[in-house]
Amino acid sequence: MKIDWGAWKTGMRRVRSWTGRRLRRRARQWTQESSDRDAELIREIEEAKKAWWIAQQRFQHVTEPDQIDYAVYAWEAAEKRYEMLLRSAKRSGVSRLDRRTGRAMEV
Repeated sequence: MKIDWGAWKTGMRRVRSWTGRRLRRRARQWTQESSDRDAELIREIEEAKKAWWIAQQRFQHVTEPDQIDYAVYAWEAAEKRYEMLLRSAKRSGVSRLDRRTGRAMEV
């Protein structure tokens, strides 16, 4: 049996081309999903920082003992959540662009 090497090479080029396109497509999808997760994590960090600041402000304005207890609890909980999200971002290597300079900065 004689092998048609020209047809075989053409077939292999098509397979390589198809797998290359498929791998590039998967890489783009993964990069997009990764950037979506990073953006979501950054948004959560910003919200947690805001909640922490609000809890600090609430503590400054309460007077009743029960309100003080609640304000301290809320402040500590908000601080812990913020710290947890920052650790998660550092483990993931998430960074964001500084709006003023346009440079990447760690979260």
